Amino acid sequence: HKPTPKPTYPAYGPPPQEWQDQARIAVKQCQNTLYTDTGAGALAYLQKRGFTPDTLRRFSIGFSTGYKSGDLWIPEGITIPGLIDGAIWYLKIRTNGRDGKPKYTLVKGSRPAALFNANSLLNAANSLITEGEFNAMIATQEFGDLIPVASMGGSASNRIDLATWGAYFLTKSLILAVYDDDNAGAAGAIALYEQLGDRVKLAILPDKHDLNSYHQAGGDIRNWIKTSLEFYRQNA
Repeated sequence: HKPTPKPTYPAYGPPPQEWQDQARIAVKQCQNTLYTDTGAGALAYLQKRGFTPDTLRRFSIGFSTGYKSGDLWIPEGITIPGLIDGAIWYLKIRTNGRDGKPKYTLVKGSRPAALFNANSLLNAANSLITEGEFNAMIATQEFGDLIPVASMGGSASNRIDLATWGAYFLTKSLILAVYDDDNAGAAGAIALYEQLGDRVKLAILPDKHDLNSYHQAGGDIRNWIKTSLEFYRQNA
């Protein structure tokens, strides 16, 4: 008997173009809504988390009142699009988290196992991988000139599809990983190490913070990354 060939799977790709077109319209509308009276509460929340207007515009952050964009239902909340190389891979909503509902939800049809802010990694010698888009955003805002930052779709459980995202790590001699101090974060860091090898090093934040909460608490995350980079350069 001939051996049964192993199944082949296509590389992970973005949603169909029709979905992207409808999502792109929603992203623009939600961006506009964020700067109206309707979005004032969401904007105040984002400013409290430390984001500047430039950062919110850079990452196309918006606010949905809960409406349909074409065939897509965009739940109420802060909209976080996964925009990579001109394609929109997912549209995530940060809800108010009331009534026991999850804080984050995805617009149906999203492809969330994507490398948020992947474009920043190209041709760089080092990179930082965070858990969560907000952490990647605040890191880019505060020290993106020192090291490019990306996030695996906001979930520590997301594994990198190397067929799709491997090229973004080809030039890297150091891949720093900063994950939440919990079981999911530990599993995410281990998975990253298993996939990308001993170039992956952990960067630990004090007091069990994530990057955004540490920044909110007055922590100097720019000095933190400088110290982390210097440590691994000296011990390379």
